[in-house]
Amino acid sequence: MLFYCFFEDKMLEYIRKVSKGGDFTEEQNIKTYVVIKHKYDNKSGGTNVHVHDFYQLMYIAAGEGNVKVSNESLRVKPGDVIFIAPMVEHGVDFANTSMTTYEIKFDIFENELEEIARNIGVLYYEEDNKIKNLILKIIDESTECRPYYKKSVENFISQIIIYLTRQKSLASDSESVINISYEGHSSIASKIKTYIDFNYSKKVSLVELAEIFCISQSHLCREFTKNFGMSPIKYLNNLRIEKAKELLSISDYSIGEIAYRVGFNDIHYFSRYFTKQEKISPVSYRRKIRDVLVIQIN
Repeated sequence: MLFYCFFEDKMLEYIRKVSKGGDFTEEQNIKTYVVIKHKYDNKSGGTNVHVHDFYQLMYIAAGEGNVKVSNESLRVKPGDVIFIAPMVEHGVDFANTSMTTYEIKFDIFENELEEIARNIGVLYYEEDNKIKNLILKIIDESTECRPYYKKSVENFISQIIIYLTRQKSLASDSESVINISYEGHSSIASKIKTYIDFNYSKKVSLVELAEIFCISQSHLCREFTKNFGMSPIKYLNNLRIEKAKELLSISDYSIGEIAYRVGFNDIHYFSRYFTKQEKISPVSYRRKIRDVLVIQIN
């Protein structure tokens, strides 16, 4: 069993928003938003590098693929688990392969538990079925919706977080521990990216960004492209498409409503851009993704 866990502590101060998707009570320590069984292949493609403000647990159930996390590209195989914290860049890439994953997206509202989650490192272990069994229990509870299933799912996720923390402690001197550091970007580029990450649904222009950060448009583009491999506007549009894909997967919003929610004011432009980027229309993407297991936990 292979575990990779990535965190950028400097970004954690940004992850709390006033409102979160879905209803939850103060008694909830963990809010699970969705459990997805996803098949990546040459036809469906992968996902662009993106960020979001919740935690994501990815379990590789079958096949192989490349997962990008922070500045690393990981070749993953069945049994691997990737635990991704809020605001950490990640995406799925392919090279003539197919891969099936279970992806659990959740947030933590209890300070002590979140502090534990923050301190998880990057671990490597073989032949360990603990995480696999817990994930299968989460899927079972989410599918069957038995009484108190939400509390049960919360409990299993808490066990995963604590288990990863204990394994890090036990294996601190082991050769099986893999240390993958986050390679920082320039201060101005990171600030621009953070601004885009939290304002993608609003009108964002190059002129506005230059004014906000008090630099010329040309210098802004150079710094951003040097650090992130694309222009700020391309990054913005890619992020909007990834957010749209999430909403197409787990919501019943109309295509027009989704376009508006992710920052596109013109549904026709959104549909054209989405189709050009993903090689499939938003309607067809929604139909395709609904053919796999998608469990939304309300």
